[in-house]
Amino acid sequence: MNPIRIALALAAMLCAPGLFAHGQEKHEPAQMTAGRDVSQAKLGIEPAAAEAVATVERFSAALGAGDLTKAGAELDPGVIILESGAVERSRDEYLGGHAKGDAAFLKSARISLRQRTARASGDLAWVSSESAIHTMKGKEMLMIDATETMVLRRSGQAWRIVHIHWSSRRAKDQSTAVRPKPLREHAGAAHQAHHPRLPPPTGSIQPAEVATILERQSNDLAIVA
Repeated sequence: MNPIRIALALAAMLCAPGLFAHGQEKHEPAQMTAGRDVSQAKLGIEPAAAEAVATVERFSAALGAGDLTKAGAELDPGVIILESGAVERSRDEYLGGHAKGDAAFLKSARISLRQRTARASGDLAWVSSESAIHTMKGKEMLMIDATETMVLRRSGQAWRIVHIHWSSRRAKDQSTAVRPKPLREHAGAAHQAHHPRLPPPTGSIQPAEVATILERQSNDLAIVA
């Protein structure tokens, strides 16, 4: 191909609006339906712990629905709840305090269970869960990684939750993922020797800058020839 045509094509590309706009565009958040999804979870549940897991699910479903009476029915009166350094030492303390805020948050969130492990020994059982939570904060979708451990004790024929430990963090921002470098940054040393690095883009390039680029390209081609 004619070297002059190459230079002209390069100049046209540099002048194209939006060529370097990747990462500046605005994306509307995807539609989100609140609720719980356990269909994709990896499960490691001992048969002896199945009823304890059912208790955990009833508690979570009731809390997400804002039914604190049903949620409280799954808690032992002396339950101890740990979250973010805070402690609540009874069912009444939790239901009269943070439970209302937890219910309000969960009501508009999408919880996807990723993994669950459950074991039981005698009248004690523990259930460990890992989930992804999606919720809206204004127009921004928040993605949260959450972990939960519950310890249950069997009383008669029923299991009650005697301990809860919740932990969460904001999921890694996908916008920080490594993107491919611009093509010009992959040029070899020999190419750079004959073709000086173009000035970094700061928006659309003005005609005077295009003329300067074409002049440099013409000089370089003359040297190579």
